[in-house]
Amino acid sequence: MHTFLYTLFRSALVFIMLCGGLYGVAHADTELDSFYNTDLRLEKSGSPYVVPNGGVYVAPDHTVTIDPGVEVRVGSGWFYVDGSTLIVGSSSSQEGVVMKSDSSSLWQGIYLLNATADMYALTINGAQTPVFAVNSSTTIKGAVIDGSGVTSGLERGLSFIGGTFDVATSTISNWGSMGIFAEDASGGIDRTIITRNRVGVLYSGNHIHNVRGRHNVFSENDISIQNVNQFTELDFRDNEWGTGGAPQEGSVIGRVITGYEPEIPCCSNVVFIPGFGGSRLHLGNNQLWEPNINADVKKLYMDENGQSLEQDVTVGEIIKKTNSYGPIGSFDVYQSFANTMDSLVSGGLIQSWKPLPYDWRNNIEEVAQGMVDSIEQVASSSKNKKVTIVAHSNGGLVAKALIKIFEEQGKSNLINELVLVAVPQVGTPESIGSLLHGDGQEKGLGFVISQKTARTFGEHVPSSYGLIPSGSYFDQSIDPVVKFNSTIDQLTAWRAAYGDSTDSKHMLNRFLLGAEGREKPSEDDLSQPNVLNEQHLSIADEMHQSLDGYRIPSSIKVSQVSGWGINTVSGIEYYASRHCGFTNFFCIGNTGLGLDHKALLTTDGDGIVVASSSVAMRGSNISTYYVNLYSENVNRGKNNSHAIILESPSVLNLITNIVKGSSTNPVAHVSTTTPKQSSISSLQISIHSPADIHAYDTQRRHTGIVYSSSTDLMIVEEQIPNSSYAMVGEGSYINVVGNSVKRVSLQGTGVGVFTLNVDKKVNGVMTSIEFVDIPVTDVTKAEVLVASNLSQSSLALDVEGDGKVDNVIKPQKECDAILYLEILKKQIYLLKLKPSVEARVIAKIDKTIKALTKEKVKVATKRLSRFGLQLNTKKWSIKHLSESNRNEILKSIDETLDLLTN
Repeated sequence: MHTFLYTLFRSALVFIMLCGGLYGVAHADTELDSFYNTDLRLEKSGSPYVVPNGGVYVAPDHTVTIDPGVEVRVGSGWFYVDGSTLIVGSSSSQEGVVMKSDSSSLWQGIYLLNATADMYALTINGAQTPVFAVNSSTTIKGAVIDGSGVTSGLERGLSFIGGTFDVATSTISNWGSMGIFAEDASGGIDRTIITRNRVGVLYSGNHIHNVRGRHNVFSENDISIQNVNQFTELDFRDNEWGTGGAPQEGSVIGRVITGYEPEIPCCSNVVFIPGFGGSRLHLGNNQLWEPNINADVKKLYMDENGQSLEQDVTVGEIIKKTNSYGPIGSFDVYQSFANTMDSLVSGGLIQSWKPLPYDWRNNIEEVAQGMVDSIEQVASSSKNKKVTIVAHSNGGLVAKALIKIFEEQGKSNLINELVLVAVPQVGTPESIGSLLHGDGQEKGLGFVISQKTARTFGEHVPSSYGLIPSGSYFDQSIDPVVKFNSTIDQLTAWRAAYGDSTDSKHMLNRFLLGAEGREKPSEDDLSQPNVLNEQHLSIADEMHQSLDGYRIPSSIKVSQVSGWGINTVSGIEYYASRHCGFTNFFCIGNTGLGLDHKALLTTDGDGIVVASSSVAMRGSNISTYYVNLYSENVNRGKNNSHAIILESPSVLNLITNIVKGSSTNPVAHVSTTTPKQSSISSLQISIHSPADIHAYDTQRRHTGIVYSSSTDLMIVEEQIPNSSYAMVGEGSYINVVGNSVKRVSLQGTGVGVFTLNVDKKVNGVMTSIEFVDIPVTDVTKAEVLVASNLSQSSLALDVEGDGKVDNVIKPQKECDAILYLEILKKQIYLLKLKPSVEARVIAKIDKTIKALTKEKVKVATKRLSRFGLQLNTKKWSIKHLSESNRNEILKSIDETLDLLTN
């Protein structure tokens, strides 16, 4: 029965009662009225009570009490309790309550809707459905629910639709349809006799719930238990089935655990294996990780064989709270998880838990081997002599390698459960841009290592190669992880070697190793992809060949947990962008095109790991969960993603349920199937220029870069829910899932031009605006108010950085050369040149503007070309023009020529 029918039925019943004029106050002798909008108590002294034909209805927010020893006779209809509390009998009294038919026909039964009911020693006779509970909390103990003489064909002893139920010490017998029916409800059946029914217990629904039964007697049922819910496994151990510890008198159909096996003592001790970068590393008293400066990271460099250049690096604790920037930039990483584990210990649920920090630079198998003794030690003090391993990110690869070691040693019985949270089981495309260009360093623990340092560091770190998509990744994904989309010579050569994209592990490896013959770039040349270490890549491939197809022993329950709803890199795309500078002054045609790349994004992930990799395992002992970080972040006003996913309340509640053995309990924002994606909108703001971009929402929360004068690192603030900041190639990107961004600001960091792109996707439809080739200096400021109709947005430009708007610019896909030159004039005034020099420069620009106004582009180009060449060769004598100012003017004019000649 659907919710609509429940509502319709309730409304019709109340309408009939009201229209029939059946108002009144109960008489304690025999008669009850049909409608009660007050509390109702049936005392023994007034028994028996008679319910009129059509039943009785109790309105919401009241209490109905039926005292022990009371008899209630019902002619027809329901005893309907709507949103109220029903108390029948007493747990402390031996005297029962009887409810039976007052005629030769059947009555409907007790109907509970959004109610709370506690019923003790209740006997119900002559009812078609003795108890029908919808979204209610129902306790039934010591009841006799007998279906003899009930022959409608739809009869059910007890029915629970949603809500919770607790049935104990009762007898459920002689039901021609089913003794107990439950649909998407959680509860237990204990010490109850379930006999002579067509189906003893039938469970239905489409969601995960916790349903258990202990010490019951099943006998003479056609089918003892039938489970048609594909998502819930019924736990009916230690019940009486006959002989042999398994159902003999009647069959069990569906996902049901049966037998006499003893319950496993709850609960296993927990060990925790953190992710890549999740453990502190030290050199003497100097904390190298998290770093305070780039030099700290350089001390963690490894040689081409994967050996640390500094031999005395030691492992510290797991990172509960970051400390790179002190309290200002500090945020929790594993703090909430540690607090949760501490509470399980203090509550007596587990004996202990132990984090296992490690040097995450090292080879996965090497790290796993070093944890064997710790696992055995933690298991020895556990209640069941087993451990539950909880692993985050890269720690999940270590955990799988650990279990493989234990199985080879014949000790897999030491592991009770494995919980993998956001683990790149078959790699993730984010690693490609990181290793080739130093991209994505801002997605770690908040601090931003320079891309140059990050790329050099990652090249010889063995474990970073294990994050590259493996062969199994390509087996389950049709999306290419590297694309080449332009026609410049370099990309043409790459396409000749690899095709338009790398869509296999073989082709990806060839590109990573530079098989087309590209030179290894200099340390400063981040636009060119690095050439990776073949030895490390080969070892990582062997690791994945060993672990990707490894089947965890069936005795170990595995829960794989994926974050979802956060913009996640699914690949990178190389393309051509203009690189016009001093070496290519005129930038004519395509001669100024150079290599650039951008990230390809999906919301099917947690910000680092795509979901398909997090849930890559299959098997009867594997449970899969998706955490909708998007919806949780919106509800909480937070911004959890991969690095801090163990700060998510949903993830912590799920892990707690798994450790407690109640993993089927529903958890907010957690599902066993992929959440729907169609309703999510997104916004991407990108800029290629010497400038920083910042986004703000209506609550003034900020996403963007924050600088510190005390370090050469930067810190990323991602305060807007479901937002991320990324530096990819020569561009900076802010990605936001949702419609929360209202303002975008820009701060110049040098001299040049910027192009600002804003892309908005709603229901799969993309709209975009651009502000193309706007001059910028290190004092330039700009702001865009993001309109609901994106095309109506405009850019307010403050050239001098004095808080005054100098120009309001509408979206444009081509440069307005006159506007460009007018802005350039304001920039020249900022140089504070000698008045005579300033006048000559301004005069040149004004003449160019005049030529442009008369559509004499060639004349304008010739004027500026000659002027630029004079500056470049120092043939034009300007005594008081400094080298830096001369170069600034030259660079601006260079960009202007680029615009005018293309």
